[in-house]
Amino acid sequence: MRKKIKVLVSIGIITSIVGSFYLVVNLLPISKIEGENKYLQTGKTLISAHRGGAELNPENTQKAFDYMIIDHSYADYIEIDIRKTKDNVLVINHDATINRMALDSGEKDYYINEHTFEELSAFNLGKNYVNRDGEKPYYNLTYSDALNNNLTIMSFESFLTRYANIREVGLLLEIKDKNEEGIEVAQAIEELYDKEEYSFWRNRTTVISFNGKALEHIKSHSKYFDISPLGAISYAQSLTSFFGLAPLVQTDYQLMQMMGIAEWWVFRIDLATKRLITQAHNRNQALTFWTMNKKEDMERLVEYKADMITTDAPDVLYEVIQNKKVTTIL
Repeated sequence: MRKKIKVLVSIGIITSIVGSFYLVVNLLPISKIEGENKYLQTGKTLISAHRGGAELNPENTQKAFDYMIIDHSYADYIEIDIRKTKDNVLVINHDATINRMALDSGEKDYYINEHTFEELSAFNLGKNYVNRDGEKPYYNLTYSDALNNNLTIMSFESFLTRYANIREVGLLLEIKDKNEEGIEVAQAIEELYDKEEYSFWRNRTTVISFNGKALEHIKSHSKYFDISPLGAISYAQSLTSFFGLAPLVQTDYQLMQMMGIAEWWVFRIDLATKRLITQAHNRNQALTFWTMNKKEDMERLVEYKADMITTDAPDVLYEVIQNKKVTTIL
């Protein structure tokens, strides 16, 4: 009997401590971010085409960007990844190697930072692309065919030149290189934007990265970019909101890059909650959720009034948003 009483007392003490902790935390004020937040001014969910719309075309290629920027206009932002070659050319590619896109399984890793732009340009980056029908339509292309189909590696400078002044589109620019190399990439981007011919992209580019040093460098030196972090800060904001402890993490970024779904083994945690979005809006902050490819997840986030959704399937998200408008009108 005494043991049961001790257990109950212990449970009561622990419950009181936890409850008091939650109460104190949630009494803490959440500071509001000052200034006009351009990401909150549209009144709609913005569409960000991840890697140029990776379900529709081979990712991060001119073919993908032409389709998304020139041929269609439903993406508000294009998300691309930047790396630096051996001869210091900024190129658009997600991985540190070109293997996943351009080489067969088992081939030696072909690192971007160990090869020149000319060497990298000899590969077909559409080789391993799988379309929605499960086919590889560009697998057997010759170099000449890959070039004609705009499936060779694209320099960032070519991107800036080709798509300037076509339409009002924003750019989410992810710096992939780590440590000091990431800072060097940030400096190179800044030098490009100093050129008057690339002025179109000023103030419409948001730099994102897991590399905190690169973002801090841009925050301290850049005249042209917003920054939006990936990684620990955004994870902390998501998790503290999920567990009802939002005041513990207060950030001053106008736009945060948030993982929508956390998956580990058989576990799946939905981090993209209405509470998280509402809390962000109350502090004058916008959120981007990545990478949301399932229609039901898109529908839920549009219902929650998410500010931006990054997806490999921007055509599906566009349809969801349009249907939501029709439903609202009816």
